[in-house]
Amino acid sequence: MCSNTGVETAVKICFTTGAAAGAFTVGALSDRLGRRLSLIGCLIVGGVVSTVSMFSPQIIMYAVSRFICAMCFVGVTLITHVISKWTYGV
Repeated sequence: MCSNTGVETAVKICFTTGAAAGAFTVGALSDRLGRRLSLIGCLIVGGVVSTVSMFSPQIIMYAVSRFICAMCFVGVTLITHVISKWTYGV
């Protein structure tokens, strides 16, 4: 995969698109379900999908798992920021 720069660029675009989608999706989800439940869900799903991406045999599966992984970890970052801001007023 590393020798084919087109595929490498496509996977990077999938990751970046997942991060942007996660900023909108997880924010709305945490408002509806609660921040604590959303944080725990993002951590679990992100960990599982990250492990799946390590062992993915196909490039499509790898790209989709990186998309979901980016959504979850951007969500974790945003939710943690909001919780710390609300709790500590920092």
